[in-house]
Amino acid sequence: MPSQRIRSITPDPILTSIVRGYTPTERFVYSEIFPIIDVDKEKGRIRTYGKEHFRTYNSARALHGDSNIGKGMNSSMVSYELDEREISIPIDYREEAESEDNLRADYAELAMRNIMLGIEEEVAGLVQNTSTYAAGHTEALTGTDKFSDPGCKPVTLINDAKLTVASKIGIQPNTLLLSDDSFKALKDNPSMIELIKYSQKGIVTLDLMKELFEVDNIIVADSIITDASDNFVNLYNNVAMLSYIAPQGARNKNNASFGYTLQLKGFPKGDEWMSDNQKVTYIRATTIMKQMILMQEAAYLFTGTVD
Repeated sequence: MPSQRIRSITPDPILTSIVRGYTPTERFVYSEIFPIIDVDKEKGRIRTYGKEHFRTYNSARALHGDSNIGKGMNSSMVSYELDEREISIPIDYREEAESEDNLRADYAELAMRNIMLGIEEEVAGLVQNTSTYAAGHTEALTGTDKFSDPGCKPVTLINDAKLTVASKIGIQPNTLLLSDDSFKALKDNPSMIELIKYSQKGIVTLDLMKELFEVDNIIVADSIITDASDNFVNLYNNVAMLSYIAPQGARNKNNASFGYTLQLKGFPKGDEWMSDNQKVTYIRATTIMKQMILMQEAAYLFTGTVD
């Protein structure tokens, strides 16, 4: 391992701009399930979402009358501690001298991608773990309930799950995550095809699925990583997850959502450091963040969706 003598811990403005602006070619879904919000400190407490948001009061005040007094928040607070994530990619001075590309920019993007893919893998494990969900909010599909079975009625299954979530949080779920195999099974499901057979296209598209399931957003989770044998494997398999995710423009610590990615303000950052022999430069991306589930009952997981 190289000696990690840090040349500078001061973020490089160009590399920082690159890592913050990096967008992967494929769709990473972790920030859609856990939208990113900034926090000021690495450690702290954040409020879970409670029923006080649904109380109504008589807010009308008569002339010269007393002010109307509501009740404060009584939902619980949970502690958080963010994790630092960083990757450095080495460039030998000879390699850089011979390259016609901007290796520093390329490797800054690669470092950020490695971080993001690692987070994607961790979130995939969290989303597909039944212990993540509240009691009664998971369902292992069998027989004709499987999306791949000709007798399955997916709209009924999704509607029942929506009612379960809404009865607990007071808000209709707005997001459906589908593993790629679940999405393909729904496209071929006879019940779904029957419902859209008179549509203009005559095939089950994402937009038509949104209308049938009455959700604002459908996420097809098809991220791929390589395993220990260097084979490509899907991160999401045989699952569907219904949830309420705070919409764009309403994502902050005071608004309901299944969860958030808490990210330290000012991150991610990019910088570089040099080896002891001064011949290898390391291009580094760093972020400090944590995925937090703040409303466990805001999601519902189907497993065993496909044979």
